[in-house]
Amino acid sequence: MSIKLTESILNELWQQAEEQKQAFCPDTEVDFVERATLPHIGKIWQCFTPLQKGLSISVREWEVAESLLQGDYSDEEEENQKIGLIFNLSGKVQTHHHGLTEEVTEFVGYYQLEHSNLPETEAWAAGEPFRRIYLNFDPLQLFKDLNQENCDRLPREIRQLLEGKNYLFYRSRLITPQINLVLQQILHCPYAGFLKQTYLYGKAWELITLTFEQFLSQVPASSLKPSEVEKIHQAREISINNLNNPPSLSSLARQVNLNEFSLKQGFKEVFDTTVFRYLHQHRLEMARQLLVNSDLNIQMISQQVGFSNRSYFAQAFRQKFGLNPKQYRQSLRSH
Repeated sequence: MSIKLTESILNELWQQAEEQKQAFCPDTEVDFVERATLPHIGKIWQCFTPLQKGLSISVREWEVAESLLQGDYSDEEEENQKIGLIFNLSGKVQTHHHGLTEEVTEFVGYYQLEHSNLPETEAWAAGEPFRRIYLNFDPLQLFKDLNQENCDRLPREIRQLLEGKNYLFYRSRLITPQINLVLQQILHCPYAGFLKQTYLYGKAWELITLTFEQFLSQVPASSLKPSEVEKIHQAREISINNLNNPPSLSSLARQVNLNEFSLKQGFKEVFDTTVFRYLHQHRLEMARQLLVNSDLNIQMISQQVGFSNRSYFAQAFRQKFGLNPKQYRQSLRSH
């Protein structure tokens, strides 16, 4: 049976978690963070970062112990022109925008562009981790100074709002390899404070550019079914969660219930690279983060991210970042 989670119930559960010292709001100078283990619900982590007037980005991660039925009722006056780009990175959600859509499944590997001040209901399954990135923007703030020629280059949905029409819409598109790269950069932002805010500001505009381009271009529809895209993202998660002992391609295909050919072809379409190459690049990025954020020596970092040969690790790192690991760490400490 699903738990019906309203705003009042959420506030009550949060208060209980605070009393049990299971809820924290470790806000920084640029972020608003919420982290808690809520009774009957599970673990949640949310980070909201305002970037400029009319533009913000949020990362939301929940792992629920019970199935949830969430109701959202937007404030029509305050949210009238707010646009949401919602990127589904893990966890399948059943969504119903009452009066706008039927019940739809928001699959992993897809994103939504939506504008709605109508009630929304979301159904989340128990035991499934949910991760989403939300980019909210107000087109009247961001595009108010555009001339007519440039306004005509915007997607039709955005132009309608700039013309003063209360145009409600819900659109879904596949997350392209280029969009996925930006999303991963957001999740693994190497900065804090003002530099983080500046970095995310640039990434937010990259996402707006890439998604608008996708809506404007006549790109052929993906040959993959949503369920296949979800399995390919699952294969990615399995691989990066087993850096030291990744499964073979045949084993990975069996784990996600795809044949080997479909996994190879689908992975290439979704991530624009092979499984092996993706894992190699992920290892190097994880190593870079450890060089920045930890005091582990280079040998330990090499082993932790799955490189058994330190010389090969140093060579691969230099090819990607222009410096070997020791030089990279020294360059950070010299600033």
